[in-house]
Amino acid sequence: MKLDEKDQRILEILKENARTPVKEIAAKLGLSISAVSLRIKNLIKKNIIKGFKAIVDTGLSEEACQLIVEIAVDKAENLNELAEALSSKNNICIVLNITGEYDLLVFSKCKNAAEGAEFLNMLRKMKGVSKIKSHYVLQRLKVDF
Repeated sequence: MKLDEKDQRILEILKENARTPVKEIAAKLGLSISAVSLRIKNLIKKNIIKGFKAIVDTGLSEEACQLIVEIAVDKAENLNELAEALSSKNNICIVLNITGEYDLLVFSKCKNAAEGAEFLNMLRKMKGVSKIKSHYVLQRLKVDF
């Protein structure tokens, strides 16, 4: 779907700070407050804006341990079933089907290293998992999605 320049600019502003007041966006774009409000509502209705969320500094939150796990699936027919099972877990934020040596890439959050180790052991035992490669996140240098 092609967006006009004003809608694209609104999206850029909201990606930078989703709490930017409509009045401020309107002033930056030279539009009325009602025009910006209507554009934002339309972007939501068209499912271009899927939601708004807080980005929490994990160094200050309870979930100070983040893991990125590459998962190899033993058989192609187990991929979707495994992806669905992983997606239903509360501590898993992202599940991606990827190319390369591994089939799935999972981003997970845990309260501490012990909980992370327990999570990795659970993954190893899941039906369809042939091997995993895990990475603890040391520092988030940029996150923009």
